[in-house]
Amino acid sequence: MKTYTLLFLFCFSFYSFSQSDTVNEIYYNNVVVYSDLGYYSCPFDVKVENMGTLKYRNNIKPFIGLGIVYKWGGLRIGSLINYSLKGLDNYGYTKIFKIGTEFFYKRYLFELTYYSLKGYTLMDNSLLGLSKFTVLDDLKFQSYSFNNWFFTNKKFSHHALKGIKQAVKNNSWTFYLKNTNAITSIQNSTPIVPSVVSNLVHSSLMDFNSIKAIELGLLGGFAYAFKLKKHFQIGGMLGYGGVIIKRDLSSNYKTENYIGLSPRYDFHIYAGYNKKKMFLMNFLDLEQRNIQFSNFEINSNLISYRLVVGYRF
Repeated sequence: MKTYTLLFLFCFSFYSFSQSDTVNEIYYNNVVVYSDLGYYSCPFDVKVENMGTLKYRNNIKPFIGLGIVYKWGGLRIGSLINYSLKGLDNYGYTKIFKIGTEFFYKRYLFELTYYSLKGYTLMDNSLLGLSKFTVLDDLKFQSYSFNNWFFTNKKFSHHALKGIKQAVKNNSWTFYLKNTNAITSIQNSTPIVPSVVSNLVHSSLMDFNSIKAIELGLLGGFAYAFKLKKHFQIGGMLGYGGVIIKRDLSSNYKTENYIGLSPRYDFHIYAGYNKKKMFLMNFLDLEQRNIQFSNFEINSNLISYRLVVGYRF
């Protein structure tokens, strides 16, 4: 397997400890070994005013990982499975890489993540006379992000939501504030939007082959951890807010710069079966980003799904 087909995840996770926490089942003194199976995806759309929406989709490869956690530290290493879930003729070959780390302390959660996906396909848009699938092997999507959350309820634990080092014992909820800082980059060797679109819109801005957005913002949200009967639990986080965003739009012959405001939302769902010794959890995370210009906008979704099974010794 070639090196670019591998996904290396070297993630450190740190955990806080509280002797007086009675809301959740705590397993800090257990050595926890787990494995996960899932996928990452970053589809995006270019919505052109009065013209329709161009849909850009990456091929999807599953990944598998193995991790170990003890007390406040942990390590996870994963690799892509070299199999594309969508047909190569229509969706091409996508190279995927992700690395990240997470740190939770008392009422604060910190997350640092980098995504890279290269190889997309432009989906059918019959209104514009485009072919059903146009494979863009050089189209690259990158994301750098640093996020941090503050939970207003000091007894609420993000660890219990995920169910690895803790499990939900009693229902709990909290409001939170999330500070989000991110860089989004989309690049291609040729114009990202087909020339037929720029000709119809009569805008030279549509000839871009590179876009970069730097954003700083704040989201307000609500998180809930719910104990179902016996060993089942479900919970999630939902946030909405806005960012100040600087956008750079580049073509082969010029660069345009803009500063403005943009809405943001994200949600996270964690659900599964959690006993004292073993657990099986589903993690679904989605972060939406919107980049607006005068006559078009770009909407991207960073999606992650993991099925996690583990054992506590």
